[in-house]
Amino acid sequence: MEEERVDHAIVLLRHSLRIHREPGDVPDTGVDLCRLAAALAVAGDAVTAARLLASFATVPDEVSRRRFDVDQLNEKTASRIRARLSDAAFSDACAEGRELTLDQAVDLALDRRA
Repeated sequence: MEEERVDHAIVLLRHSLRIHREPGDVPDTGVDLCRLAAALAVAGDAVTAARLLASFATVPDEVSRRRFDVDQLNEKTASRIRARLSDAAFSDACAEGRELTLDQAVDLALDRRA
């Protein structure tokens, strides 16, 4: 049952990402990336989750961090990812994520590959 809920959450979060990205809503797009990273980490896609989580660091709008208080979510997500990946794999995935533009991160999140 939990797997179905996570899969459904991923579908909804991708839909939300499409909605927020279209008008260029950077704060909500950034938060959607964090929330999707959390769901993907639960679902077992730790590498993509790490890339998306790291890509959030490049989101230029600090408002998204304050408005949605995603730091606590990101800490939990990072812990969940670290439990699934070696230190080297985690580091590599985060480095890749920090290199993504916001558009590339959205493409990755929507499974269009960055």
